[in-house]
Amino acid sequence: MKLLGYAWKAVDESGRLQEGVSHLGGVEEIRAWLREQGYFPVSITPRRQALAVLGSFSQSQDVWVSVIRRLGLLLEAGIPLLKSLQILALEEKDKPKREQWQMIAAKIESGSDLSEAFKLLTPAPTVYLTAMIQAGERTGRLAEFLTEAAAELEQEYRFRRKVRGALAYPLFLLAGSIAIIHLLSWWVLPMYEQLFSGLDAELPLLTRVIFGLGKRIPVLLWILTAILGLFLVAGQFDYRAGWKLRMEKTLALIPFFGSLYREADLVQFSRILGGLLNAGIPLLESLRLAAESVRSLEMRRLIHDLGQGVNEGKPLAPVIRASRLFPVVAVEMIVIGEETGRLDEMFKHLAKIQRGELEIKLERLVRMLEPAFISVLAFVIGLTAVGVLLPVFEASVHLG
Repeated sequence: MKLLGYAWKAVDESGRLQEGVSHLGGVEEIRAWLREQGYFPVSITPRRQALAVLGSFSQSQDVWVSVIRRLGLLLEAGIPLLKSLQILALEEKDKPKREQWQMIAAKIESGSDLSEAFKLLTPAPTVYLTAMIQAGERTGRLAEFLTEAAAELEQEYRFRRKVRGALAYPLFLLAGSIAIIHLLSWWVLPMYEQLFSGLDAELPLLTRVIFGLGKRIPVLLWILTAILGLFLVAGQFDYRAGWKLRMEKTLALIPFFGSLYREADLVQFSRILGGLLNAGIPLLESLRLAAESVRSLEMRRLIHDLGQGVNEGKPLAPVIRASRLFPVVAVEMIVIGEETGRLDEMFKHLAKIQRGELEIKLERLVRMLEPAFISVLAFVIGLTAVGVLLPVFEASVHLG
C-alpha cells in the first residue's frame, strides 16, 4: 500500500493539542522538525492508501517544472541556496507544502546536499532531475543545471499533454460507444422483448440473436471492467520478470499500440541519457540512471548489456544494433556520435527525432480510431434498429 505521509499530534508551549499531516521524510525527521517548531510530539502515525493506482495522479512530476525554474532563477540572481529555499517556503500558501520546504531548508542548513534533501519531497524528484542536481553540485553550476532541467521537464510536460490530448477524443468515443451499447442492452432491448413476447408469431432470426446478445452484453462488459481493474491493481505490485516480459511481448503484438509503447521508451531513454552525458556524468553512471527511468524490461536488459559492454571497453553501437530495438537511422547516429565524441548531442537529437515520429504516429492513430468508433457505433445501432423493427414490419405485412 502507498504511504501518503504521516499524521502527527503534538502539544504546543501553551499546552494545546495541535495536529496535522506531514510529508517530511520519516518519523525521526518529523519528530525533529516538531521539536524545532516548539512542539512536543505525542504521536506520529503513517497514512496509507489501499490501492496505489488511485493515488498515481497525485504523484505527477509536473509540479517540478515551476519549482525548479524558480529555484534556478533565484540562484542565478545571486541569492544563496538556503535563502532561496526559505523564499520558496514563504511563497507557498499550502501548509503541508510549506512544511516540506521548511524541512528542506533545515536539511541544507545542517549540511546536507540539495539532491539528498529533495528526496524528502512529495512527489519525489525523477532520476533525471536528481542526477542533474548532483551534477550541478559537483561542478558548482547548480543554477545553470536547474534551469536546463526545468526546460527539459517543461518540454516533456508539453509532450505528455499533447499525447493526452490526442488520445482524449478516441477514448471519449469509446466510452460513449460502450455506454450506448450498455443502454440498448439493459433498457431498450428488454422493453421490446417484453412487447414481442405476447405475440404468437415466431420472431425473425436476427431479432432473436439481438435479444440473446442483449442479455449477455451487460455481463460481458462487467467482466471486462473487472479484468481491467485487476490488471490496474496487479500493475502496482512486483511480479516475476518473466511474467512482465510476456505481458510486454503481448502488448507489442497489438497493431500500432505495440510500436507506440516501444518508441515512447526509446524517447525517454535517449532524452535522459543525452541530458546526463551533457551534464558531465560518466557514461556508465548515466546508463545506470537511465535504466531506472524506462518501463520496458527489454529496454532495461539492453541497458544492462550496454553497461557490461562499457565495462569491457566496447562501443555502444554494436550492442544497440544487435538488440533491434532502435531504428537503423538511430544506430548510425550513435556510431557517428561515438566516433566524433559527441554522443550526448546525438542522443539528444535522436530523442527529438523519435519524439516527432511518435507525435505523427499518434495523430495517425487518432485519425484511424475516430471513423472506426463512429462506424462501429453506427453499425450496432443500425443493426439493432433493424432487428427490433423487423417483427413490426412482418406483423404489418400479415395484417395487411
